Amino acid sequence: MTHQSSATPAATPAATLIVTPDLAWAARLQGHLLRNGFEPVSIASNGEAALEHMSENAADLVLMDAALPDWKAVDLCVEMLLAKPPIKTVLVTTTDKQSKPGIPGIDAFYAGVSGCIHRDVPLASWPALLMHILDDGVIFTRDSMDLLLNEATAKKELRPHLSIGPLRIDLARRWVAYDGLRIQLTQREFALLIALSRNTDHVVTFDELLNEAWGYDANRGSPAQVRLYIARLRHKIMTQAHAPNFIHTERGVGYRLESEVLRQPKRLPT
Repeated sequence: MTHQSSATPAATPAATLIVTPDLAWAARLQGHLLRNGFEPVSIASNGEAALEHMSENAADLVLMDAALPDWKAVDLCVEMLLAKPPIKTVLVTTTDKQSKPGIPGIDAFYAGVSGCIHRDVPLASWPALLMHILDDGVIFTRDSMDLLLNEATAKKELRPHLSIGPLRIDLARRWVAYDGLRIQLTQREFALLIALSRNTDHVVTFDELLNEAWGYDANRGSPAQVRLYIARLRHKIMTQAHAPNFIHTERGVGYRLESEVLRQPKRLPT
């Protein structure tokens, strides 16, 4: 069974297929890729469904769970590469073997796979890694992945300010102001606000926020902690700058920063 969704096409859309039995995780990754220009993004729950999808649809990129219920992932990648040579295939691993010359990395490399990406990599980092692979790059070690992510972060920081209505965020100096009034935030509160601000008017899920604010240590966080820090963030924005609440709750899913509220600036009564 496959599930397909699409978004407004980007300048260079990349048709992507995610193959994994974990449909909840796949749906989260699908949403993030769609927001970053990958279109369409489809999901197959097993190897046979993936082959059926590939027989009827074009794909530029296949993200393959390293532990499928019905196929050895590397063998399935070889099958797809033989059938449609231009595609790029990536193994999604759940054990940290990227830095070791063992399975699945070495087998995948010799089979023609373009990379192995650990599933715990923050969702926000996937677009940059996958664009590197689409540009004929490869990723097989944590060091190479970290180098790519550092380069992507440096490019983002070339734009040192974010502005949405009266909200101003200085990324270099790490300060926030609303209508000229400074808001004092902790490092984690600042990271959460950045994640929301870079995805204005889109829902940012709990997992995405955990990945942004907790990074590779996301397993140390929880949705309850995200709620706690968002509550503190809202409180500081509303009490220190007398701003309206522009962080909307999508119950059970995550949060959305509403630009419409910000573009109609008003102060709360003091």
